[in-house]
Amino acid sequence: MGWERDWREDPMVSPPSGWLVQSRAGTPGNFEVVIPWPGGGLAHFWRDNNDGPNRFKWFGPIHFGGSTLYNHATIVESDFRTHGDQSLGNLEVLASRPGLDGIIDHFWRENAAPFTWHGPQHVQTGGPPTMAYFGSSIETFLFWQRRGRVGNFQMATPIHPIDQPGLWLNERVNTSDPIHWRQLDTMKQPLPTFAGIAQGITTVNSRINNTGYKWAGDGDTVFAGIANGENSHIHIVVREWADSAMYRRELTYYGHFSSRDDAILKTTRRWRGIPGMIQGAYGYTERDPWPWSRDAHYGNIELVAAGRFGGIDHFWHDCGELLDANRWNTHWHGPITFGVGEDAYDIVSIIQSTFKIGDSGVLEVVARWRGQPGFHHFWRDNTLRWNGPIHVGQ
Repeated sequence: MGWERDWREDPMVSPPSGWLVQSRAGTPGNFEVVIPWPGGGLAHFWRDNNDGPNRFKWFGPIHFGGSTLYNHATIVESDFRTHGDQSLGNLEVLASRPGLDGIIDHFWRENAAPFTWHGPQHVQTGGPPTMAYFGSSIETFLFWQRRGRVGNFQMATPIHPIDQPGLWLNERVNTSDPIHWRQLDTMKQPLPTFAGIAQGITTVNSRINNTGYKWAGDGDTVFAGIANGENSHIHIVVREWADSAMYRRELTYYGHFSSRDDAILKTTRRWRGIPGMIQGAYGYTERDPWPWSRDAHYGNIELVAAGRFGGIDHFWHDCGELLDANRWNTHWHGPITFGVGEDAYDIVSIIQSTFKIGDSGVLEVVARWRGQPGFHHFWRDNTLRWNGPIHVGQ
């Protein structure tokens, strides 16, 4: 008997946290995108990934959210199901209004026709949010399974007060009655004012001796923030297990990407807007059942960010082995730049899909500039070459 996450195994990736997800709609699962619409409200697009005449065709926009102006949105598929007989879960969206301390609203969509959107429900105030969903748990015994509790949502936002900028971390407790949001942690000094933040839920240093999310669950959470202003560096913060207390986590600042000598990755590139990040399946291997193998390896962190003067930069972090994880201020690689020649993007997001390249899934990236009534889609093929963009929307 044991517990595991209700999570896909192939490819073995950790939860996404941007504005692109691959849902359980159909087989292998559609892509779902939500963006702010220039005239107000939000717009939902989806790509049909099922076999048939519409395969790989994008649909939308479906508008919701009225005429309220938003500057960013983030989406997950949860295990809440308005219609319980469907494999697809409800879609959950957080969207922020413009301003240094704009209102963040929550919307959700039913999981069966007519796919009605509900909301907004005010959550809090803050900068552009990024949300991840930890997934539900399953109890297994031989051929018997029982679904356990629904996991929580985790939201990170920039803090924008004039004197002490930083990062604000909250979670929605989905197992309580009533469901509610609560603050987890904040970090201010030495952080700059962030234009936006990406979060990567990882299995690194999980309390379970596995490297895949389905069995290990969450370990350290990595945050990448892009600083506003002239020195638009990428800064890395990690919420990790504290040495002094087994069940307490602490936010730790690890450094920045820049041309400076003290950088954890030296590059002359600079960035803008909101990055995207995920722990993917590249580098991932699982331990042998017996004896425990030191060869089990964590999947890489995949990080994308919009270049300040054009293009998109792809970085990756080798997370190391199960019993010998690499430090978060070492083993960063890149950038590989793609999307050059397009307009300068402001916002990017990344997932690893179920479309296979060898033993791993394809990396999929969406990118847009503020006010764009649509977005661009890129993907990386089996030669590790980036392709695109496909223009979606107007």
